[in-house]
Amino acid sequence: MKISEEIMANEILRNIQDKFETQTEKGIAKYGHTVRPESLSVLEWINHTQEELTDGIVYLECLKKVYDQISECENLFRAIVDETNAVSTEANNEDLLRSIRNIAQVGLEVFSKE
Repeated sequence: MKISEEIMANEILRNIQDKFETQTEKGIAKYGHTVRPESLSVLEWINHTQEELTDGIVYLECLKKVYDQISECENLFRAIVDETNAVSTEANNEDLLRSIRNIAQVGLEVFSKE
């Protein structure tokens, strides 16, 4: 199979290729050309890379926070499932409703930040 066929057959590789194309288009629109190795000194390239990686670290930290929130929702859902499996009286139904409200509130907080 040719490389181009591999890329087309693989969603991950297609997404990466799309990102490269989008970034290239943005670069041409902004600077009038694609990347030019001679446009910066070695030290400038190092500094530019550090800036980009620093941004990446910030983005990863944000993703960790979102992951923690999603994990909290998952734990609440598991607790609800366990609680609903154990429900046998009317008194337990009130606790169940309170738990469902808690899950809904956390879900709203997590998923409304789009």
